[in-house]
Amino acid sequence: MLAFDDMSAFGAIRALTKAGFRVPDNCSVIGFDDVAPSALYTPSLTTVRQPMESMGASAVGIVVDGINAVLEKREIGATHRKVAPELVVRESTRKLP
Repeated sequence: MLAFDDMSAFGAIRALTKAGFRVPDNCSVIGFDDVAPSALYTPSLTTVRQPMESMGASAVGIVVDGINAVLEKREIGATHRKVAPELVVRESTRKLP
């Protein structure tokens, strides 16, 4: 199961455990964000880490380009940037046979 974020994944693990399922034996769970408790949770949570520093640097560059465009009285179009996330594999997932 892939959760919306790590906090939802924690809730899913709790609910699965209460229902008698074992994570990851019966169901793998993956979160999104890699919040600090993800590594400390039991089982530690497999999650998708976003490159926050890179995203911030790109955002600053876009804002600076926009400011310069206004000062130089030139048009600026929409800007799209893609950054690669990282899968952090921990204990909440298992390999398939």
